[in-house]
Amino acid sequence: MVDNMDAPRVMRVVMLSEPLEDNAEPKSIPNFESCGALWTAAEDLARLSDKDYRSPDPAELYPAVASGALRVQSVDSEAFQGLEALMRRLTKGDRSAQGELPQVWEVLKKAYPSSAFRSKS
Repeated sequence: MVDNMDAPRVMRVVMLSEPLEDNAEPKSIPNFESCGALWTAAEDLARLSDKDYRSPDPAELYPAVASGALRVQSVDSEAFQGLEALMRRLTKGDRSAQGELPQVWEVLKKAYPSSAFRSKS
């Protein structure tokens, strides 16, 4: 799910992944990027409190994905690859890329169902 139907200034994309190998161990030592993140089953999220999250999204979105209420969408699309390419350029400081987000956003909205986007609150 991506926040905002209009091209947002801050974009949040929720990713779902699975290990390639059945016996793969999750990361066990937190680092700067993980900020103490932990592995848990979606049904166990109810035992956590609001202060356990950096954002309220996991408590809402993960159970919805696990139950099938929120369908997972592939990022293996030209539309998402276009977004990734734009983000790489922006991250590298390419100022000419700043005006391209609305166009890339429109391509995403055409490629994915509206359920993949969260409208502004």
